[in-house]
Amino acid sequence: MTRDTADSTGGAMTLERAGTLDLIGVDFRLELGFGNGYRVQLESECTVTDRSGSTAVVDPDRKDSLLPVLRLFGAELVRSSTENGVLTLIFDGGDTLVAGPDAEFESWQVSGPKGRPTRTEPQTGSTSTGTGTGKIGRAHV
Repeated sequence: MTRDTADSTGGAMTLERAGTLDLIGVDFRLELGFGNGYRVQLESECTVTDRSGSTAVVDPDRKDSLLPVLRLFGAELVRSSTENGVLTLIFDGGDTLVAGPDAEFESWQVSGPKGRPTRTEPQTGSTSTGTGTGKIGRAHV
């Protein structure tokens, strides 16, 4: 389930004019930072498809799988969408990152320079309100 926690209607946040991917952080998750203050946190597997159509699975728990995301550094985000718990990021070079829901954990979260984040909940979980313990990510809901 996807929820824009800044919008009481439950609509999905997009990363309008997010800018260039200028930060990639790695710990138990991947954090993608864009020039205009948008952040994407990826905590479960996602796929990266390059402009040639080659697809790779990226898992934040497997540091040896991160190269496809690292190659996106410096690319401009040209379009994003969320639908049915799936986050899609399309970059100017034709690369695409797709992060779907996870059965047990929040798989991704998007936050902007203002407001509360948008995140996907575990498939069996409840809707996130963006409030509470302050913990994000791989917490059981």
